[in-house]
Amino acid sequence: MKITIVSKLKKPPSFCKDAIAEYQKRISRYANLSFTTDLSPSLRNKKDCLILQLCTGKKTPSSEEFSEEMEKYNREGISHLVFLTDKVHEDFACELNLSSFDISPELRTILLLEQIYRAFRIQNNEPYHK
Repeated sequence: MKITIVSKLKKPPSFCKDAIAEYQKRISRYANLSFTTDLSPSLRNKKDCLILQLCTGKKTPSSEEFSEEMEKYNREGISHLVFLTDKVHEDFACELNLSSFDISPELRTILLLEQIYRAFRIQNNEPYHK
């Protein structure tokens, strides 16, 4: 699976860089993870690509539910997940709520990476912190 995170973070603080690097290393066992600052028009038209907008104020899935959703996408032929961490003024078919709290873009990115990593651990019947 390929995962792309679209984020406007240009100069994240060092704690964020360290956390991102750690999760990139962990996730690399399961998927090809990349970061970009812009959503490429070519991604919008790919049939095997699903774009998910991070949002707040809606139901937050459990780690198990998030893992099941990722497995479902894979079964449906989705091989590329794109997560938009910043508010976009377009309508996207899928939204993902990570927290009912308003959190900074830096923490939102780290939380997303942690949940992606946890989802892969669940899918592979590997232990994870709960």
